[in-house]
Amino acid sequence: MECIGVRISLPDDTSLDLVSVYCPKGNAVLSDFVTLFGSLKNKFIVCGDFNAHHPLWEDSHPPNRCGSAISDFLCSNPNVCLCTPHNLVTRICPSTRKQSTIGGVQAKTTNRGRGHLSDFYENW
Repeated sequence: MECIGVRISLPDDTSLDLVSVYCPKGNAVLSDFVTLFGSLKNKFIVCGDFNAHHPLWEDSHPPNRCGSAISDFLCSNPNVCLCTPHNLVTRICPSTRKQSTIGGVQAKTTNRGRGHLSDFYENW
């Protein structure tokens, strides 16, 4: 898993961490996400190309290793929510034209479960 991020100072004297993640083969495991999210102490938005499949965010593919790891992480961390709309197409295979959702957004929030980015920044 490859990650790069930036910390932004907000007007209310808090910070926001923006992190971009790339999982080249969709082979990240739960401990990768525990380490990543455990290193973020501020409000955060994590987005990227996870190459992850899971019914939590798409109906068209069975879960893979990375998708199961993200789902497990989200289920055990109530202050992190998935902000990617269900079945949002983020990739179309050039040869087969098959659609999938392999990218996503997670954010630290006070809401449990599926969220919306407006839930995250409503107090800014």
